[in-house]
Amino acid sequence: MSPSSNRCRTTYGGADENTTTRDSLAAEVEWLSQHVESLEYRLQRVENSLFFRFLRAAGGIAIWLKHKVLLTGPAAIRAAETKRCYRKWLARESASAPSRQWHIEQAAAWTYQPSVDIFLRMSGVPPERVRSAVASLFRQTYTRWRLVPGNRRELASALDAECLRDPRVANVDSATGDYVAFVDANDLLDPYALQYMIESVQSEPAELIYADEDLVDSSGHPVAPDLKPDWSPVLLEQCMYLGNFLIARRESLARVSGEAEWNLPELYDMARLLGEHGKFVKHVPRILNHRRGVQQPVSEKTSSKPAFREFEPVSVVICSRQPKLLRRCLEQLRKTAYPAMEIVVVEHETGDAATDATLRVVTEEFGCRSVTYRGPFNFSEMSNLGVSVACGNYLVFFNDDVWALTADWLEKLTAPLSDRQTAIIGAKLLYPNGTIQHAGITIGINGAAGHPGRGLFHSPYWKWLDYTREVSAVTGACLAIRRDVFRELNGFDPTFPVNYNDVDLCLRARRAGYRVLIETSAPLQHAECQTREPVVRLEEHRLFFKRWSSVLHDRDPYYNPNLTLKSENAALG
Repeated sequence: MSPSSNRCRTTYGGADENTTTRDSLAAEVEWLSQHVESLEYRLQRVENSLFFRFLRAAGGIAIWLKHKVLLTGPAAIRAAETKRCYRKWLARESASAPSRQWHIEQAAAWTYQPSVDIFLRMSGVPPERVRSAVASLFRQTYTRWRLVPGNRRELASALDAECLRDPRVANVDSATGDYVAFVDANDLLDPYALQYMIESVQSEPAELIYADEDLVDSSGHPVAPDLKPDWSPVLLEQCMYLGNFLIARRESLARVSGEAEWNLPELYDMARLLGEHGKFVKHVPRILNHRRGVQQPVSEKTSSKPAFREFEPVSVVICSRQPKLLRRCLEQLRKTAYPAMEIVVVEHETGDAATDATLRVVTEEFGCRSVTYRGPFNFSEMSNLGVSVACGNYLVFFNDDVWALTADWLEKLTAPLSDRQTAIIGAKLLYPNGTIQHAGITIGINGAAGHPGRGLFHSPYWKWLDYTREVSAVTGACLAIRRDVFRELNGFDPTFPVNYNDVDLCLRARRAGYRVLIETSAPLQHAECQTREPVVRLEEHRLFFKRWSSVLHDRDPYYNPNLTLKSENAALG
């Protein structure tokens, strides 16, 4: 009998072994918990020592210089670095991918094998590119497709007679496929493109399917990826982010294009119409289309704004305990060109009579409403207290180390709240050196939540940092919310005094069916953590994980799974 088995039969003082083992384990877990908390406390002291603050500052400068050279330096340097990293990532992905034969066998085993008509857009494309684009179709591992060119005469001028006689090359009039794929003759489809797109509808249908893409050079060698989020209608209002390769269900296509199914509007208009029911739009996060030296058409889509806008009353709630910071913040806010704004200051008493008195003087000098808070720092409690004396229909929570850079920032930040689907909007925040501090929060980064792009000017792999779009959460450093939604959600949760209170609020809003946006058109400046130590406390992390474990186990729909979750640098995973 093994020692462990023998130990299971031992009893002490009349107690059975199971009870003793449970007690022992409970004691060990308790000891480990206390030990971890002790280590956390000591680590916090080390992290916030003057020496480590100096190291962080020096490291920040080094990173800033690196990105200044790589991301704003000569275009050739930026392109070479992106190409090198991307090709290295592709090689790693390719080494772990299943074989072509495996893909063929998988597709052959599907019970649902819809037919696909491929509409090839050839206008103005050189014949040699048309030929190679068609060749990429013939290499597909999913074989239930037919090519139905919009202009057969144009196709005939590019292809030889043998290719034209192939039964997979049909006339537009004979198009009857279950799905219609739109392919640009400038592009090359990956051999598994149709397979992965059709795989996405095996369990449920979709009205529209799109995938990730990349840019290749004239020889077909990869240059840079174009990674996308899942369905994002607000981003689609900004630009045609879906790309060149789309697949639409024929029935849905007929509904939006009328009887003349092939007399279609531009792809952008088609996507917008098909995407009215977003739950039927699917994103395949694989690079399935290769664009040859032609940038993705991400031209801005400008919508006409109404000449008159009714300005809802806005209450800007600021929690502060430092008169100097508050004064600078209020001086900047004074320049805001919004006709219905009030400022509510939650004065956090420090116990220093002179400081507390000066804080009250600053509040009165700028004509702000005020309310006093006593006790340890608790952003949630303080913010909820500020709302109790606020009058606005819209609430904007604003750190005292955030500074407005333009007069119209508040108008732009709150404008989307007129859409009842939208509950929360966060501002894009920049560090004083111009790099990004916040452009939306992604769930899952570093095991909880993080700010992709933090410390960068921009990212070559995640180019949506400058676009207003849906996100999972935004920072409470500048967060706008409708008052009725804030009340419906019972405000910030005081059990998150320092960290995750903003993320928790956003996730509760999304769970209730609301949309959370990042607004990038009027960025603000944020000197982060000037009012508190930059520490994530263990108990808050534990509570956040316990409450949102199901969300943490899923991938963030507004971030691409090909990007790393191990850091906030928006790099390839």
